[in-house]
Amino acid sequence: MKTLSRLAVLLVLCGILAPWARAQMPPTITFTLPGSVSVNATYYPSIQSSDGAGELLNLTVTKNGTYYGSSYYNYWDSNRYVLYVSGSDTAPSTAGTIAWYATSDTDNYTGTGSQNVTVTKGDQAAVTITSSSSATYGTTYTATASGGSGSGALVWALGSGSTASGAAINSSSGVITANSSGTVVIKVYRAADSSYNQSATTSDFTVTVAKASQSAVSITSSSSATFGTTYTATASGGDGTGALVWALGSGSTASGAAINSSSGVVTASSTGTVVIKVYRDTDSSYNASSTTADFTVTVGKANQSSVSITSGSTGTFGTGYTATASGGSGTGALVWALGSGSTAPSPAINSSSGAVTSSGAGTVVIHVYRASDSNYNQSSTTSDFTITFGKANQAGVSITSSNIYSHGSSYTATASGGNGSGALVWALGTGSTAPGAAINSSSGVISTSGIGTVVIHVYRAADSNYNQSATSSDFTVTDNPISQPTTVTISPTSGTISTGTTITFTAGGGNGTINYTWGSAASGTGTTKAVTFNTAGTITVTVKNPANQYYADSNTATATYTVLSATGDPDSDGLTNAEELLLGTNPSVAATDDTSNTLALKTHRPN
Repeated sequence: MKTLSRLAVLLVLCGILAPWARAQMPPTITFTLPGSVSVNATYYPSIQSSDGAGELLNLTVTKNGTYYGSSYYNYWDSNRYVLYVSGSDTAPSTAGTIAWYATSDTDNYTGTGSQNVTVTKGDQAAVTITSSSSATYGTTYTATASGGSGSGALVWALGSGSTASGAAINSSSGVITANSSGTVVIKVYRAADSSYNQSATTSDFTVTVAKASQSAVSITSSSSATFGTTYTATASGGDGTGALVWALGSGSTASGAAINSSSGVVTASSTGTVVIKVYRDTDSSYNASSTTADFTVTVGKANQSSVSITSGSTGTFGTGYTATASGGSGTGALVWALGSGSTAPSPAINSSSGAVTSSGAGTVVIHVYRASDSNYNQSSTTSDFTITFGKANQAGVSITSSNIYSHGSSYTATASGGNGSGALVWALGTGSTAPGAAINSSSGVISTSGIGTVVIHVYRAADSNYNQSATSSDFTVTDNPISQPTTVTISPTSGTISTGTTITFTAGGGNGTINYTWGSAASGTGTTKAVTFNTAGTITVTVKNPANQYYADSNTATATYTVLSATGDPDSDGLTNAEELLLGTNPSVAATDDTSNTLALKTHRPN
């Protein structure tokens, strides 16, 4: 009971004293704000004031010094003590600070409070490249893009993998440049400004740069050319580095008309017209140009180069002389004629062949030109050209007589060749071996005092039209020995003897110096020769008189003997061959009392 009484007293006191107690404190201001917001973002501020014990509570809120809102209530009327100012707010479009300030009043106190909200840059929306993915080389291409946020500039750059040479993009204008066709890979972002961060960079975007069409090509070289003179066609126009490509057009009349496709050099094998055309080839940046219209070059006749006489300025009377010349141009014939001032009698020149003739020595004056043909005009005529004709050299002289004769016979040398009426003049050459060798200079008769060789040569003397001929080569005439007219003989000439028998042979005959020479079973020299036969068989002895001052070797005389072994007894009759030859019996027939040899046997061998 006592406890409950004390509680009741406390509650009464609190009810009486509570308003007073609150009035002793200023209002409490509480900000419910984000620490930061992005530009243009919506956020929800809430500011509250908790009052004291006063009767009235008043809350006024400003944002950046500008009234934002307020709230008021009478405590006693509403029996409330918390006041709110809240709502939604949009951050400014630039980064910075939002300054919130609140003031709250009661009947006795004023409370204030402030809090800042940081406004940060916003993230931009995505940027998208909107320009075409195709471009043409040489034509300005400006990349464009949309998206992003704020006022930041678009910033362009190359991506990865461009194939066009010299690929580039202007970072601010977005103008693409390249030195060739191909691809240019680009990307872009929008730069930051005061409100937005830099945007994300786009994905790589490929622009395909196609080859451009070339401007027209025009042939600028002359429409006239001269046959045989180099003509090089020229042209201007087109674009890029592609080569000029030449070709024949239609309707050329010059034979062999042609044009070098790269150099433009025109060739033809005759006069006429050559129709040409050209285009500029493609390169890495340009398509091939269109081909020009046909262009006609008229090839006219050329003037010939000068003609020069190339044959010698001297000739020889009686020898053919044909004038020659070089130079000029084309196929026109050389046309020869006499000039002025010839001194040779009856001078002439064949107009087509150039063969010069005269009936005597002297000078013949000539000139020449080359006639025109389908491609060249007639050449100019050469200056007069003088040919001096002198005496002729003779042809070679050759000895035609035999190179051999027999000693003691007459030999007259003969020769042919040379020219004119000059006499043959004979002389000895070098190296004769015949004793007393000589030759008559005019008749050519050779004489010697013995056998051997006579070396001779000859020339034909000069006359009024010919110089002396060259001397012939040395010519060797052999003065041969004659056969010995008297036959050489040998005596005796044959027989049958036994070994050990000596026979004396005698030689005879022969001519000239006699110096018999023995051979076969004999040797040595002399008129007689004793030969002892020591070998059985058929044995020969020969003799001859050898060659001498006038005569050749004589015949060879031969003696043939049958030589039997002295001790042999081929018929077995008890008598040796020597005995039988002594007896005169036949060594091959046995001797008995009944034969014709019996008496001889008995006489030779008595009982």
